Parts: sequence; C-alpha cells; structure tokens
Amino acid sequence: MKEEKKNSIATLDEISSYLTSVVRGSAVSEVLVTEKGQKVCVKKSPDEKEKIRAAQLLYQQLSDKSSPESSDQVEFIDDIGYEN
Repeated sequence: MKEEKKNSIATLDEISSYLTSVVRGSAVSEVLVTEKGQKVCVKKSPDEKEKIRAAQLLYQQLSDKSSPESSDQVEFIDDIGYEN
C-alpha cells in the first residue's frame, strides 16, 4: 500500500521536467471547443501566459533555499577586533 502511494506522488525531477516542457512549448493539452455546434477535442500548446507561469514556478523551485537537498549554510565569523 505504501509503495502505491509513493508512486502516486510526483518527484521533484518529474515536476521540473513537466514545467520545463511547458516553458519550451512542447507540452500539449487537450481542450474542448465548439465548432459548428459540436464539441470537438483539440490539442493545444501552452500560450504565453502559461509559459510565464511555468517559468515562475520552475524558477521558484530551483531557487528555493529551504529545500532539504540544499546544503548552503551561513556562517558568521566575528573577526573584527575591538581594541580600546
């Protein structure tokens, strides 16, 4: 049961790959449109607004310093001597 749940959650690599495909315009989605009174399923590439949003999300994901994979640490060194 745990294995099924684990496989149902997208990994960070999968999310990054999908967002990259949207930014590059290679992702395709299907939308319903009405043509001559009939509903037709049409494949569509992401528009500019969708590409920009995907780029924002991808940038946010890649620049997130609070992720557990980040090993960046700040160290303060007090090397200023106070002499009277």
